[in-house]
Order: sequence, then C-alpha cells, then structure tokens
Amino acid sequence: MLFIIKSDSFSIRKKIINKLIQKNQISTDDIFSFDYEEKNKLNEAFSEFFSFDIFNNKKCIIVNNANFINFSKMDKNINKKVNLIKDKNINNILILIPNKINKSSRFLKKYNVDFNILEKDSPSKNQIEKFIFDFFDNKSIRINKKNIKNILNKSSDNFDILLNELNKISILNISEVTEKIVEETMFDFSRERLYKISDYVLNLDIEKTNRILKQFKSEGESIYLINEFLLKGFSKFMRYKILLKKGFSKNEILKMTGWNYWEISNFDNKISIWKDDHLLKEFFYEVVLDKCFFNIGLNNYELSMNSFEKVLISNMLIYKNTLNK
Repeated sequence: MLFIIKSDSFSIRKKIINKLIQKNQISTDDIFSFDYEEKNKLNEAFSEFFSFDIFNNKKCIIVNNANFINFSKMDKNINKKVNLIKDKNINNILILIPNKINKSSRFLKKYNVDFNILEKDSPSKNQIEKFIFDFFDNKSIRINKKNIKNILNKSSDNFDILLNELNKISILNISEVTEKIVEETMFDFSRERLYKISDYVLNLDIEKTNRILKQFKSEGESIYLINEFLLKGFSKFMRYKILLKKGFSKNEILKMTGWNYWEISNFDNKISIWKDDHLLKEFFYEVVLDKCFFNIGLNNYELSMNSFEKVLISNMLIYKNTLNK
C-alpha cells in the first residue's frame, strides 16, 4: 500500500499516520523512518521495504521530506524502485511525506493512481474558533466565545503549539474553561509575532508583512526590537543555506547548532525563493541592515515607523519581481 501524506501540521500528520498503523496492526518495532534529504537514506528506505521480516510481519516505511515527488524531472532510480513495488506483491506500507504537493509534477501524473494521497492542513482562520469549541465540547468541557477569543489572543499562529496549549487546559479537572484558567494555564505567545516578521519578509509575502507592521504600529512596538528579530531571522537562514551547501544534512545541522527542527524545516520553503545567494546577501546588507536598521532614526516613532514600513515593503516588491524573472 502506497501513501502520500501532506499537512502543514505535525500533529495532524502524526494522527493520520497513527490511524494507518493501527488499521494495519503494525507494531512499533516494524515502523521505520527515513529522511530523503540525508544521503542514501532513500535507498535504505526502499531496501527496508523490499526486505522480508522473519516473522512475516507487515512493515511501515516512512520517508520524510520526500520532495522528489514534486521535481520537474523524474529520478530514474526512484522510478525503477516504484515500478518494482507495483510489480511485486509486498504487503508493506510506504508513506511519503513531502512539504507540498505539486499535482502537475511528472511523478504524480504517473503514479497518482497508485498512491493514496491524503491531504489535511490545519484549520483556517475562519475555522479555528469552531475547532476550539469542538475540541472542548468533545471532552464535555464548556467554553464561551469570550474565552475562545482569550485563547486566540494568547495563542501562537502555529497550530501544533495551539493544540498543545489546548491539551494542557483539557487535562485539568474542570467542567468549564474560565478566564482565570486561560490566564494561568496558557503560555502567552502574543509576543511571538515578532518572530513572524522575518518569516514573512523571507517569504516576500507583502500582504502579511504589511498587516503585521500595522499591528506593531498600533501597539507602539519598538522599531529596534522589530529590526532585531528581522536581523536574527535573516542571519540564521543565511547560515543554514551555507551549511547545506557545505554538505551537512539537516540532522547534522541540528546537532551542531541546537536550532529548532521546525524552524529550519520552515527555511526549506524559502530556499526556492532565494536561489540567488547574491540577491539574498544584497537584500540582507543593503535593505535589512543598512536601510532599515542604520538609516531610519528612532527620535520620532510615527515618522520612523512609516519610513521603516515604506522602505521594507517597497524593497520587498523590487526583489520579488527580480527573483521571479
């Protein structure tokens, strides 16, 4: 059985995989996980899939970062292995986990009938309030709209982190979520928006950058602090790109740096945007460091924030058009 699972949420992805494992009665010892981005790991994954268990147990082979399914050209070795899987009657399960799904890729055009494609992303902004209500309702815990809003005001944009916070509340011996419970139990992620600024700018997402800058402006956020987070985000991304070019795997980089796995996984989506190292360095030194950090004065907050917004957004637009050529 062949599966492709795509979700922007680790929790949702894990839930889908666990359901497949339980349904097929696969034991923990027969689950094997590999990372395509690590050298030769895909060949090891296929070898494990084709090998026989001495007790004839069904195995589950998971390939993380399986982004080869989106390549414009199909890898001959991968093509050969997938065809071999189709020809042989092997009862094991193969799960490919890409960061995204490009249904027009050659791989998916050829094998979309052979693979079960399971896609489920985290709830949208419009769905999240209902999700929170249903989450507690399913556990027979009451919650009103005001406290749903309180949760959202303190929560992270990251669905997995939000879910973790909801679980923290749900394991308390309570019949209702109160304002006091939200205040005392939840970690306040409202300041996490500062981490988002470098994420949006690296993605050259003008709409989200505009929106978050307007939030900062209304809250009187320090331009110095905004710049700090912007500089840190770009610096870390540039170091990550350099380490990848030097041949280090993602796991090796994690061990060397102590960085967060999900943070650097998020960097992978930005590498395709910033393929041109020269333009990345130019944007960092000339726009982020020179124009935004050094040249914009902090004496008149209103004037400085307007200048900062104008300079950052206009340059993002210029570089977005240049990189898309």
